[in-house]
Amino acid sequence: MLLLIVSYNKIILPALALTVTGISIQSGLKITPTLTGFALSPASVAFGASGPVITPPSSASSGALTYTSSNTAVATVSGTAINLVGVGTTTMTATQAAAGNYTSATSTATLTVTSAINVAT
Repeated sequence: MLLLIVSYNKIILPALALTVTGISIQSGLKITPTLTGFALSPASVAFGASGPVITPPSSASSGALTYTSSNTAVATVSGTAINLVGVGTTTMTATQAAAGNYTSATSTATLTVTSAINVAT
């Protein structure tokens, strides 16, 4: 939304001369960036293996990215490192902070942690 406030000081007739003073433009317009490319590799991993690698999303915003897990009994996040805690499924969320003319935005990816595979020897 763009709000234009104009204050008219005086109008002189009949010559139709117009003097305008006190023009103020206020813009509160913020754009929500589109986050694309957020991924986990692999998206399914056996418990006990290394956590997946985060492919960060890209967008037009320069806002900082943070990552969270919806189920901390399955996985936690420290910076960009995913730590596997247990078996199950969690939604990993990438959140980009508001910056400049951009609002914050999120993107999600699903992580599945399966039981460790036992190999008989």
